[in-house]
Amino acid sequence: QLAREMYERGWDYPLHLGVTEAGGGADGRIKSAVGIGALLLDGLGDTIRVSLTGDPELEAGPCVALRQAAEAARGRGVAESFEEVPSRHEGRFARRRCEYPLDVPLNADGSVLATIKAEALAHSREASLLAHL
Repeated sequence: QLAREMYERGWDYPLHLGVTEAGGGADGRIKSAVGIGALLLDGLGDTIRVSLTGDPELEAGPCVALRQAAEAARGRGVAESFEEVPSRHEGRFARRRCEYPLDVPLNADGSVLATIKAEALAHSREASLLAHL
């Protein structure tokens, strides 16, 4: 639901899927396949990463296998199809213009201190997203 809401709002950000430190060997590959594969079959995910205990070069093989399995399932109608986002060009990057608050108080640890009244939060556009967390 979060990915659908982001798409509808035009928030064009890649969605990264990964299982951190899934373990090693067959156990790590199974955990990654279950965690990442379920989301891929729902039509979610732009990038994936399998984090296995051991040599990092062993992580690429399960990623390729997961991608191929998801594409095959989509071809058979088992998985959700998804729309390509035409505005996304992975090879080209451009800075986005954003507005920063003029005065943001920081705590000693660097975290931002923000105050908002409950009534304002309840009626904000983001309230519907927060309700699903």
